[in-house]
Amino acid sequence: MCMMATGTMSNDLKLNIQLEATRRTQMQRTSHLLLLFLSFAFSYSLGDPPKWYESDIIQVYYIPDPFITNSSSITFKDLNSYQTALGFINERTKEMITAQRQPTGTIQRALFPDVVNQTITWYNQAKVVLIEQDFTVYKPIRVFQITGNIMQHYLCWTPMYEEQNPTFELWGIADSYMNSSNHKMWLNPSNADDFIWESMRVLYNLGGTVDEVQGLQNNRTMFHLYSPWGHTKIPFKGNEQAISEFFAKQPMSTQSVLDFYSQHIAKQMYVYYGGEYYSVTTMAEATIEYMSVPFADQGAIDASTVPLKPGCIVTNETRKISAGSILLIMIAIGIALYIVIGVIYNSVKGKRGAHRFPNYTFWKHFPGLVRDGFRFVILKVTGRNVGESSDPILAGRNDKYDAL
Repeated sequence: MCMMATGTMSNDLKLNIQLEATRRTQMQRTSHLLLLFLSFAFSYSLGDPPKWYESDIIQVYYIPDPFITNSSSITFKDLNSYQTALGFINERTKEMITAQRQPTGTIQRALFPDVVNQTITWYNQAKVVLIEQDFTVYKPIRVFQITGNIMQHYLCWTPMYEEQNPTFELWGIADSYMNSSNHKMWLNPSNADDFIWESMRVLYNLGGTVDEVQGLQNNRTMFHLYSPWGHTKIPFKGNEQAISEFFAKQPMSTQSVLDFYSQHIAKQMYVYYGGEYYSVTTMAEATIEYMSVPFADQGAIDASTVPLKPGCIVTNETRKISAGSILLIMIAIGIALYIVIGVIYNSVKGKRGAHRFPNYTFWKHFPGLVRDGFRFVILKVTGRNVGESSDPILAGRNDKYDAL
């Protein structure tokens, strides 16, 4: 009798152990599926940032540099922080981005190369950078209102600007002072402000609406050297010593920019521009002027003057369905087909009531499996005993199962 009772208890214990093992396996499988689904859904919820549609209204702001205003006191340290930018605010999404052009290193490093034994290495490459940031703290000045379509065209233009202006050029060289009515630029600058002013011209010609209060004129910094006698392109070979000695002069970061150039220009200087060296005879002074300059000529709008990157796609759609939306639509259609086809199939097989629902038994127990899956994950994270069960029958036996 005792042996029969012992055998019965042993069988019950084995059955309970099998049930517990099955429950744990189901919990693990459900938790894995749950984590996979959550990570999948989370990745699509983050995904790419929201698209700026062609019909969106975008406000354009000029963000001036707050430090480069007093030309007489600009040091090379100030120059290294010289940044101006355009700010864009999408009225629909409230997103903000800035567009600015900057050298890959510091401005001082872009102006003064490494010179070792008449070997010159330049670090004056520059690029247009788009940054997602809140720029309202910089006291921006609203200048334009554009559409998402204009924004797309603008972003197709920036690669062309980079291609045509691959290097950072601080100084422009003119044949006479800027206040002269017939001055002519020998070499054009390509610095942060030059990119902004060219961007404004592009946005105007693409059809941007000018702000009625601000208009198309604002203050900017102009870096100019003057050479009534012009410039001459010269080969590096044969002029290595003179060119190397000229560019070997390195200023201190605290030195005034105007003082340094006025001391070292001495009427004869060399300029590295667009990958070529030029000999320039200048007036014995440099100027940094903070002056009001029009953003663009307010004449007829001409979009044909705006070069766009070949192959840059500009669509005419006002709304695009994202990959995540397409996926959700496909999942919804799949679920609908699964239910409809399953109900029809089970009805033909003679099932009635709720049992006509496809995989009825599985879906009936699915909420419990999800609950156990969540519980399994929580117990794993908190470090508690995974074998602890919410089932009142199995609760209290976990120590025996774990011991076995």
